[in-house]
Amino acid sequence: MPVKRSFLVTALKIFTLAVLTFATIQLSGLKAKASSTKTAVVDATSLNVRKGPGTSYKKIGSLKDKTKVTVYLITKNNWAKIKYSQSTAFVSNEFLRYYQTMSRSNAKKIVSKPVKLLRTLPDRSTRKKIHLYFGSSFTSSYIDKIIKYDMEPNGKDKYGNTLYSYIGTDAPYYYFFDFDWNADYSPKKPTVTYFVKNNTEYLYIKQYITSELAEYTQHLYLYKTKGNWKVYKCTY
Repeated sequence: MPVKRSFLVTALKIFTLAVLTFATIQLSGLKAKASSTKTAVVDATSLNVRKGPGTSYKKIGSLKDKTKVTVYLITKNNWAKIKYSQSTAFVSNEFLRYYQTMSRSNAKKIVSKPVKLLRTLPDRSTRKKIHLYFGSSFTSSYIDKIIKYDMEPNGKDKYGNTLYSYIGTDAPYYYFFDFDWNADYSPKKPTVTYFVKNNTEYLYIKQYITSELAEYTQHLYLYKTKGNWKVYKCTY
C-alpha cells in the first residue's frame, strides 16, 4: 500500500506540473509591456481581431482603417488587448497608431535641419558626397530621388566621378522649401501630426502655402531612426 500511495503522489505531481507548464506556455504571450490604457487608431485597410494574442487564435472580427480603439495592454509578442463586442480580444500592435502632441516649435526645429542641408549642399558634388551630406536627415532612397529628378550632371571630378548640380527651376520634384511657420504670407500655420507606430516615431507636417511665385500645399513626412529624424517623403 505505501508503494501504491507513493506512486499516486508522484503521478499527481507530474500531472500538475504538466498542466501548469501548458498554461504557462499558453499565457506567456499575455504578459504586458504596459498596464495603462491608451487610445490607438487602426492603420490598415482591414485589421483582424482575434481571440488571443497571435495568428493561431480564432478570428472573431475585423476593424476598418482609422477605427479608434482603447488598448489595455501590449503583450510581449506585440499584440494589443482591446474590447470587441463587449469581450476581450486582440489585434496586432504593428498596425496601430498612437497619436501624441508635438508643438510647432519642436517640429520647426526638426525640419530646419533638412531644409538647411538642401540649401547649403556644395555645388558640383559627387553622388557619394551628396549621400554623405544628406545622410543624417534623409533616407537613402529619398536622396536618390533628389539626384535623379532635381539635379543634373555637371562635369566630372579628377577621378572621373560625375558631379551634380541643382536644376534651375521654381517647381522641384523632391527638393522642398521651409514652411511658413508664422503664417506671414499663408492663410494658416502648418498642421503638425505626430504619432508612434510599431515603436517608431513619425512626423507629418502640412501647409497650404501662398507666395508671389505660386500657391501649393506641401506635405512633409519624417520618421525617427537611431536618434535622427529623416525625411522619407514630400509631396505637393
